[in-house]
Amino acid sequence: MEATALIGRRRRPRQYRTIEEKRLVVEQTLKPGVSAAAVAQGHGVNANQVFHWRKLYEAGQLEIPMAKIGQHRRNSLISRRLGEADRPCAICCN
Repeated sequence: MEATALIGRRRRPRQYRTIEEKRLVVEQTLKPGVSAAAVAQGHGVNANQVFHWRKLYEAGQLEIPMAKIGQHRRNSLISRRLGEADRPCAICCN
């Protein structure tokens, strides 16, 4: 007897989100009248994951590391010197 093929759905590859992405999603869900499930679906994230991120956010565990803030300041200084200061950054200028 031959081996049968596995039946079922294929799993999507695991997606890793940056702290900035998590904060963006969570902050969108905190606006009045916004459905957390709709925001999650819009970002391709499971709603349960977003609720977990909200708990982390409220506990202060979704903070941007100081090293990245330092890098942002250096990049801003370089941008100003190059005349590109009008472009928003991904860390603080959303």
